[in-house]
Amino acid sequence: MKHQADKHRTERVFAVGDLVYLKLQPYIQSSVAHRPHHKFSFRYYGPYPVLERVGAVAYKLKLPEGALIHLVVHVSQLKKAIGPNTPGAVTIPWIIVQWQGLALNMATWEDKKMLRRRFPDLPAWGQAVFEGGGNVTPAGSTRARELKESQENDMATGAQTSV
Repeated sequence: MKHQADKHRTERVFAVGDLVYLKLQPYIQSSVAHRPHHKFSFRYYGPYPVLERVGAVAYKLKLPEGALIHLVVHVSQLKKAIGPNTPGAVTIPWIIVQWQGLALNMATWEDKKMLRRRFPDLPAWGQAVFEGGGNVTPAGSTRARELKESQENDMATGAQTSV
């Protein structure tokens, strides 16, 4: 029996300073975060930093002020926080590519590093590209000079111009 039960168990060990989510029953423990409808409440709250390990299977957390639950919780109520704002989060170096001349549904996920090696001069790597048209006015154009003179005149008279 123990062998079957152990198949579903995981070894959870957290270090001091790790961020963890705390599993709460929202209809009983609502002092951490109050929701008007318990049915839609989150199952895990946090992330909260681990302050210290207490014994073999308990951890002391830094909970918000006013939380009416005990600071020391069992390891089964914790889940390691891994996400975009957490140290140790993995960024995926894949990008979606819309190929020129193909339909939108033909877009593919490609490895960013491989694309950079294969196409190093593409404007997709952060360089701005001017394709003409739009509402950009070149610096030496007549319209740009007119706008600048109009703004200078308005500043001298105290009026404001909307462009």
